[in-house]
Formats: sequence, structure tokens, C-alpha cells
Amino acid sequence: FDRSTRLGSSACQRELDETPGPRLAERLDAESVFIACAGAVIREIPAQVRAADIPGDGSGTLVTMTIGGNDLRTERGETWPDALLRCITSIGCDRTSNEMANLSQIRRDLTEVYVDIGEDYPEITVRVLGYPRLMQSDRFCEGVTGIGRGEADFIDEQVDRLNAKIRSAVALARNRTGAD
Repeated sequence: FDRSTRLGSSACQRELDETPGPRLAERLDAESVFIACAGAVIREIPAQVRAADIPGDGSGTLVTMTIGGNDLRTERGETWPDALLRCITSIGCDRTSNEMANLSQIRRDLTEVYVDIGEDYPEITVRVLGYPRLMQSDRFCEGVTGIGRGEADFIDEQVDRLNAKIRSAVALARNRTGAD
């Protein structure tokens, strides 16, 4: 996402009919400004917020976002999708080199973005969504061919770790700004 990305364009690979934000706005009979982009990373959020053209102090504005997953890097430097693909196509996914290596940096970056939003729009309401557990292994059913129970648990554990950092960033920003 950058200044040349037209709101509503297909450049962001968005599914407008299925994305929760626009659907919620429709149910609430509210205006929806949809600026999300598939593949967006934390550093792009300020430009997206500017593009949303939020009025005044943000009063009456609800922002929903999921961000952080595209910023993940393993000990090897792989992205999360690359790590998942390798996990599915090889053995031994639950090894140290596959763990997420930059979770603390993600928390710091998210905190900074959330604080900036809260300071710029003190009356805004922001709802930050976490990521779903992908494997949800149980003793009766393995969900993905090629992924053993230990590997499935490892993958879900990485998602839980990211969600914990997201929750922490939200709490820190809320404490610093008082914004919701």
C-alpha cells in the first residue's frame, strides 16, 4: 500500500464481500472505508491511516485491523508463509530455526503505530484482531497432510506467541494514550 494505491482497487488483492470490516459496516448501516491490503506490513499502517482520512479526533470512528503476521521472520529469516510451506513439505518443522525470531520487534513496532493512532485520534475506537490457530491438532484428527501432531502444536504455538505480542502492544498503547 502506498499513496498511489487507489482505495477500492484490486491491487491489494482484497475480497470486499467477505472481509469482516465492510460487512460489519453494512450491518450497522455505517460508512466503510476499506484500506487493507493483502501482504501489508506494519510500516505501511501510517500511510493506510492517512488514506482513510479519519475526521477530527476520531470520534465515532471504528477501525478494525489485523497486522503483524506479514512481518514475522524465523531464525532463518524466512517469512511465516515460507516457513509454513517448508513445514508442510519437509520433516521436522518444530525445530529452533523455525521459531519466530522477531516477536519483540513486532511488539515494539505495533506499539509505536497504535500509540501514534491514539495520540492523533484520541476519541477513536480501534479493534485489533489476533490470528487464528492454523492447525488445531487433536488426538482424533490431523488437519494437514504431512504435519504431525508435534509440528501442528508448534505452529499453533507460534500463532499464540504472536497474538500475545499483539495483546501486549495494544495494552501498552492504551495505557500511554488512554484511547480505546
